[in-house]
Amino acid sequence: MANKQYQRAAELSKLIDLDFVAYDMFEMLPVKEYDMYMRTFGRMDTKQAYVQTDETQLEIETQTESTESIEHWTQHPAEGVMVSGSNSASADTSVFTHQQQQYDAVRLAKFLQNAGGVVTMLLEENNASDSSTSVVRSTTSFSDKCLSLAQLPILQGLAVVQCMFSSAQSNLLLTTHTAGSSHQETIAQGLVCVWNISEPALPYRILACKVEPFCACFSPYRANLVFAGLLDGSVVVYDLEEPASLHSSVNVGDQPWLLRNSTYTTAAVEDDCHHSSVRAVLPVTAGAQMPADLDVDVDSTSGLSYQLASLEDQGVLCLWVVVELQKTTLGESDPGLSPGGKVKLIKSSVINLITLLREQTFGLQTVDVKLLPSNPNHFYVACDRGFIIHGLKYGGKALPRIYGCGESEVISEVTCLDFSPFDLNCFLAGYSDGSVRLFSIDSDQALVSWLHTTMGEAVVAVKWSRSSPAMFYVLDSAHHLHIWNLLKNDALPIKTENFSSDKRPTAIAFSEDHNTTRDGLPSRVPKIAIPMQSGVVEIHYLSKEYRESQHDDLARLQVLYQSAS
Repeated sequence: MANKQYQRAAELSKLIDLDFVAYDMFEMLPVKEYDMYMRTFGRMDTKQAYVQTDETQLEIETQTESTESIEHWTQHPAEGVMVSGSNSASADTSVFTHQQQQYDAVRLAKFLQNAGGVVTMLLEENNASDSSTSVVRSTTSFSDKCLSLAQLPILQGLAVVQCMFSSAQSNLLLTTHTAGSSHQETIAQGLVCVWNISEPALPYRILACKVEPFCACFSPYRANLVFAGLLDGSVVVYDLEEPASLHSSVNVGDQPWLLRNSTYTTAAVEDDCHHSSVRAVLPVTAGAQMPADLDVDVDSTSGLSYQLASLEDQGVLCLWVVVELQKTTLGESDPGLSPGGKVKLIKSSVINLITLLREQTFGLQTVDVKLLPSNPNHFYVACDRGFIIHGLKYGGKALPRIYGCGESEVISEVTCLDFSPFDLNCFLAGYSDGSVRLFSIDSDQALVSWLHTTMGEAVVAVKWSRSSPAMFYVLDSAHHLHIWNLLKNDALPIKTENFSSDKRPTAIAFSEDHNTTRDGLPSRVPKIAIPMQSGVVEIHYLSKEYRESQHDDLARLQVLYQSAS
């Protein structure tokens, strides 16, 4: 059986034959025409590498057909309908007629805004030498020279109630102007001006307030935002980088002035507004300030998140989260955000200071608030009952809860506070009876009290020097500026500056000294801004005696501080 099957298979295998089928799966043609020619007619193992000609040979013969060409002409800028033509009558020249070009208006506006800022900055730098003519020799003992900001028609009738320098850009100064009790007609109830002191002839930005402003401050990392607290209890935000097209101009003295309205206001949301006037606003950062010498892209700081603290005079402290939107959202339902605005405030928490006190606090008035530089979770609030309230934004109980004077001393209103910008856990407090006290954060009683240095005049402002750790300045209501140096004399001021009757200072503010605090801009002489009751603002360049300190001054002051405590 097996032999028959084998024989049958052998016979059939002679009759069966398989067919062969071929398919081209992939074919890649030569890239160049010459390679195609050589592939078809030439030798496959040769290739032309280059052609060598004589230096005087301007034309080369080729094996291709001559290229047809048509000459065209055009004119720019266009004059008339025909802006182009051709030497060929058969050429269709209709495509070269003038047509309306399409522009990206948004992209063009953004470019012009950025380019305009750069050009403005370059012009200001070029004109810095011209503006230096406004710097004159100072008549005060603490400065070598000074300059006065321009008195503009739009600022007539407005008094300066506050001023401050930017901690990040020490060439920018903020002044708060208010109509107050003046009966003179003004363009607004209040204005906040941002000045570049390198160009004191005109403000860098003029911010309009619908209600009288009490206080204002810059954003911490980059001076692109300004926050202001108003009389009606609202907190407003101004974006200094908004395009001018979003704002309107007014004519004062036959000259147009661009007034910028607020980007965001808490007045539009009733639940988010204070119920009394805002006395202080200040930024709250997560820790130490960003180093000024750190090379950071300016655009990268737009996403940084931080808080804002605002204090009203009835003892309520509000904390806000500052939100910088990456782009404008058309569906944004927040009524406080202006059209095109990219900054808003979100209320984070509310701290009622009266609940922190066990004593009877009916009618308590608060006037100032400061944060502990080494730990911003601790806040210190000055009030009219003669003591200072210590609290925590988050967490447990703050100790000591209250800082006050001794039982045998007469209670007077605390008017101002200021912490040392150096590594000292202490702060100064000024009082309405003219006394100044130095407190340690660990003790509820004052380490040192200076009771009669102002001859009974109320202390308007007290500020630590940003250049010398042992120096601080006290301004009283009689318009005297007292300069202290604890290492030279810890009992009396080393100098008292008396201003003339036509110059009545209302506040003082120091620019950051990069050599000591590492904030601000390097290679800048530290300055002190002194606004006058008449509306004049003087910028004094501190003399060498008041801006330089010995390398061991901080160590000597710490020894003195520890001995007093």
